[in-house]
Amino acid sequence: MGGTRAPIDGLFEAAALPAHPTGSDAPPPNEPTVSTLAWGPFAVDLRVRVARCGDRPLGLTPLELRIFASLVWARGAVLSHATLAELVWGRATPGDDERLHAHVRRIRRKLEAAGCTPTCLRSVRGEGYRLTEPGADDG
Repeated sequence: MGGTRAPIDGLFEAAALPAHPTGSDAPPPNEPTVSTLAWGPFAVDLRVRVARCGDRPLGLTPLELRIFASLVWARGAVLSHATLAELVWGRATPGDDERLHAHVRRIRRKLEAAGCTPTCLRSVRGEGYRLTEPGADDG
């Protein structure tokens, strides 16, 4: 891949850094590093790169994890196909919609296998994807 860096990678990289670098005289940063993204029953531990629904790990591939982390980060907002592609791959190109759709199908299967409701990961026709909390009345 070229020099394009996916924005979601920044979250994973920041979480992997030690809180206080050893041998450094620099004060700790003003903003604490986020090591877990969480919303509703969904959580992504950015340090160990594990996604969960409730207390059950989902067993996501690295790419699926980046997609899921982006959706958790959005906290129920719809992420357009282009925005999600930009977050995950650092760019949006023709054909990304089909790639995303295939990965989302796999994430849904893994949600179901972990005992979670696969309908929590919703397609918004013509727009993109969003996570919803189980039991949320979503007209």
